[in-house]
Amino acid sequence: MLKMEKPRSKRTVKPGQEKGWSKWSPEEEAELLTEIKDLSLDEIAKNHKRTIGGIYSRLCVIATRLMAEENMTLKEVMEITKTNELDIEKQIVRNKYKKKPKDDSDEKPSPRESSKLSKEAKPEVFKGTEGELVKLRVRLDYIQELLESNNDKLDKIMTALKL
Repeated sequence: MLKMEKPRSKRTVKPGQEKGWSKWSPEEEAELLTEIKDLSLDEIAKNHKRTIGGIYSRLCVIATRLMAEENMTLKEVMEITKTNELDIEKQIVRNKYKKKPKDDSDEKPSPRESSKLSKEAKPEVFKGTEGELVKLRVRLDYIQELLESNNDKLDKIMTALKL
């Protein structure tokens, strides 16, 4: 019987987007920041052989990095990267749920313990995939942040009314 080889990836690469799933180099990111000043997203995507969505997504990643590492304000970062506040905030929340590198010093649980842990971590009611669960966490975090910022605004209004 002949064995069929499984395809390596389900992702199909379109012509002109050959680098669509490859990692970004620091040089390519620097070039992106230079190009965003004068070129459209479409032109930049063609230059980098990536999708427009990939270009914009990387700009959001760079924006969060600039805020964290360079202590730039949101307004400054939005001006440099040509991104918007909501997309930067979404990226910040996504960064919270990125997988952290494994620490080899940690003891690994036995298969029985790990299956028990995974059952405890996921509620019985939720029947979706891990990716869907992360999306729900991101949405809930975003809603919580909005509620907290609105509570701060309400507190200021209440304080002003008491004066």
